[in-house]
Amino acid sequence: MKALPLFYYPSTWLWVDDDKTALNTMKLVFGEKNAILPFQSARQCLDYLSTYKSPLSQHSFLKSITDHENYGILQKTPIDFDVTALSNLVEDSKRHEEITVMVIDYHMPEMDGFALAEAAQNIPAKKILLTGKAQESEAIIGFNRNLIQRFVQKAEEKMTAKLTSYLEELTVQYFEKLTFPLLSYLEAEAVLPQSDPVFIKFFESYQKENNIKEYYLIDKQGSLLCVDSQNNRFCLAIQSSPGIDNWLSLYTDETSPDVNLTPIKERKKIPFFGAGKEAWQVETDKWPQHFYECSILEGRQKYFWATIK
Repeated sequence: MKALPLFYYPSTWLWVDDDKTALNTMKLVFGEKNAILPFQSARQCLDYLSTYKSPLSQHSFLKSITDHENYGILQKTPIDFDVTALSNLVEDSKRHEEITVMVIDYHMPEMDGFALAEAAQNIPAKKILLTGKAQESEAIIGFNRNLIQRFVQKAEEKMTAKLTSYLEELTVQYFEKLTFPLLSYLEAEAVLPQSDPVFIKFFESYQKENNIKEYYLIDKQGSLLCVDSQNNRFCLAIQSSPGIDNWLSLYTDETSPDVNLTPIKERKKIPFFGAGKEAWQVETDKWPQHFYECSILEGRQKYFWATIK
C-alpha cells in the first residue's frame, strides 16, 4: 500500500562515474534540489560508505515506557511515540546529508556498476544504474534481484527526464519505507490521511502549488509542518470528524462562556493551536484566535483542512 512519508526533505544523491566531465554535468543538471556527492572511483565510494552514518540513525522516535505497569512482561512492549520529534528534524542541520539515492555508471575501470551496487547493499539508499545498450541484460538481472531499483540507458533520447523522474520517485520511496513502521504504529489507534489515496493525490497537488520542498508530521490527525522553496514555514492543519468530536468532548466544559464553539461543532472552523501545542496550553479567552476557516476533502472520511501561515 502506498502512503505518504511522515516526513520528507531534500537529501543527498551519491553519484559514481569515472568520467569527470559527466560528473560535473550531472551536478549542474541535478544539483538544484538535492546535494550531489560525486565519486570518480568505485573504490573511493566504497571507502566512504564504509564510514558513512545516516544522520537519521542518530534520532530515536520510539521509546520504551520503563515506568509502565506492563514494562518487563514478556508479552507486552509499552512504547511512547512523541510525534513532535518528527518535526524537530527541521532543526537538524545535517539532515540533508542523508543519502537516499545512488546513481552508478555501469562501465568503470576498477569494478563495474553492477558489482558496486552489489557491494553497497548494506546501504539502504535506492540505486539507479546508468548503462549502455550492451549492458541492458545485466541491468535487468540486477533489477530482478533488487540490487538496483531502476536503470537508464545513457544514450536514450529522454535520459535526463527519465532520470529526474526516477530520482524524485525513489527519494520519496526511501522516506516512505523509513517512516512506514511509524505510520503503522500510529494507525493502530486511528487511520491517518497519509494512507488515504484521495489525500495522497490532494497533497501531491498541494505540494506543487505551494512549492513545498520539505514537510513533517506534527500531530495524530495528520497535520503537517511545511517548508517552501523560500524557506517559509507554514502548517497544513488537518482534522477529521472523529478528531473534532474528541476535541469537543475534552474541552467543551473548559471554555469560558463567551467562547463560541458553534463554528467548530458545525465544521465551519477547526481548532489548531500550533505545532506541538494543545488547547490547554493557551488561555481559553484566546482560543478563538486559533479557530480557522476550513475546506473539506472527501476521502476515506471527511478531512477538514486549513493552511496556517
